[in-house]
Amino acid sequence: MGDLHETTVDGVRCFWVETGRPTLAARLMFRYGMADEPVTEAGWGHLLEHLSLEAVGEHGGLDRNGQIGLLETSFDAHGEPAAVSAHLRDLTTWLAAPALDRLAHEQGILRAEADVRGGAAAGRALGWRYGAAGPGMAAYAEPGLGRATAEALTRRAAEVFTRGNAVLVLDGPPPADLTLALGPGSLRPLPAADPCETPPAAYEEPSGLILSGTVRRDSTMFLGTDLLERALTERLRHGEGGAYAPWATYERVDRETALVVAGSDVRPELRPEVVRIARDVLDGLVDDGPDDAWTSEAVAKHLRVMQDPYALVGFAVNAGMRFLHQHAQEDRDEALARYRSVTGDSLREAFGELRDSLLVGAPAEALTDSDLRVLAFPGSEPSDAGTAYRHVNWPAVRDRVQISDRGVEVAEVTLIRAVQYDDLAAMFTYADGVRHLLRRDGYGITVDPSCWTRGDDAVAQLDRRVDEQLHLPHPAIEHRVTLTRASAWRRWWHFLRWEARSQGSVIILGSLLAVGFILLSITLLGSPGAGIAGVVAMVWGHVSSRRKEQRAESG
Repeated sequence: MGDLHETTVDGVRCFWVETGRPTLAARLMFRYGMADEPVTEAGWGHLLEHLSLEAVGEHGGLDRNGQIGLLETSFDAHGEPAAVSAHLRDLTTWLAAPALDRLAHEQGILRAEADVRGGAAAGRALGWRYGAAGPGMAAYAEPGLGRATAEALTRRAAEVFTRGNAVLVLDGPPPADLTLALGPGSLRPLPAADPCETPPAAYEEPSGLILSGTVRRDSTMFLGTDLLERALTERLRHGEGGAYAPWATYERVDRETALVVAGSDVRPELRPEVVRIARDVLDGLVDDGPDDAWTSEAVAKHLRVMQDPYALVGFAVNAGMRFLHQHAQEDRDEALARYRSVTGDSLREAFGELRDSLLVGAPAEALTDSDLRVLAFPGSEPSDAGTAYRHVNWPAVRDRVQISDRGVEVAEVTLIRAVQYDDLAAMFTYADGVRHLLRRDGYGITVDPSCWTRGDDAVAQLDRRVDEQLHLPHPAIEHRVTLTRASAWRRWWHFLRWEARSQGSVIILGSLLAVGFILLSITLLGSPGAGIAGVVAMVWGHVSSRRKEQRAESG
């Protein structure tokens, strides 16, 4: 009992251990996950997983589940061996030839699930690091669901749910009647996890504290994650009394790299200091190493779990994962030796990797005095190319949208943000006319037609210029507040007040000159019309001059 066995079932690699249980637990895994999906297809794997389990139905009270992670899709079943065999037969039959008559129904369910689930802080940490691609897809609520068609999903199933791209894990020998009806195919390589930000840096995170960093995939930091959680708990909860439940997790992001993400709720009074405190905790783990007793306890805990008869199937799961990720296989003694070899020095080195690649998420008040660079949409050089659309409340608001053959630019008083079409990951097209253009690095701009003169024309331009394959149809935004245009008097009054505050005596002198100009025109010409026209021309010239100055400053 406890030895790892390897065989094949209908061409599918199978790892199993003998636990002696009368029931059978099975996990069928495929090398396909969220990191394999572009934004325009995000959610397709989850949709197929839902549809398959809905179609297969129940088998004799079987416990079953499915899930999609960053790098794998897995299906679990536990119960009587005959029921598990029937479930796997029907599941793989469906995966090889999907019946998608309930596609629209399941799309609605997953949209509702995404709305309820909302964004998670750990997912946002992946998004800040990797942008709108690869592991960063964990930050997005499956926006590609609306582009899923029966034909596209059938092709995707044929590509990923194959014999060569699957592995089966069992906690007992394969039943004699077990069949897996998968089609041919090869093992898919792991996508590379390419970061789009340079650490160390910080970003605003309203939920509390988030620390994340990349480390080598090995047992050292898998175990070190527990020590990081313990260190944060000791300091934030027991020491400062400012947190309830610090946590930490270890996420594989490609063949060689894992991301460690740790976080905590934070009491309001501790928020301004939480970044300094958390970095102090991490510095201690790097400079002094974790407490020796903590390290010994963590190693002993992992060895105890790995040798527990009820957890023996973990060796088979590990073997299956190593196969899918193209890592060399190891026997039970080698796996145990990896954890016994973890030392304080190896942990210090691993925590150093984490610190060197650190991204910190924290409330705004915690970032004010931090020396970390705060991530934000990078500014761009101003451009006069294309068509410009003024704000509906111009000149009180002098923002503009510029749409050209190359991309879209939103110019505010002190910042110009741009998205080039060749750097576009997707364009969210909402039914109420709003458009959101998402760059591959995760930054984006929103164009709301109610905010711009001729806003409908601006949206029509975007729809024509952005490749239709990048359009992501979405329903109208709930509770959207459209912008109402202020009266001409109010818009010009706010503009003149702003000019008075920014220009001081210059605007006062200009006003006196304008009044004098009007009076002079009445005296010489008997009519104020020429004087008023002159004043309008003067104001327009001044506005144009100020706009050019502001563009130069923002550039």
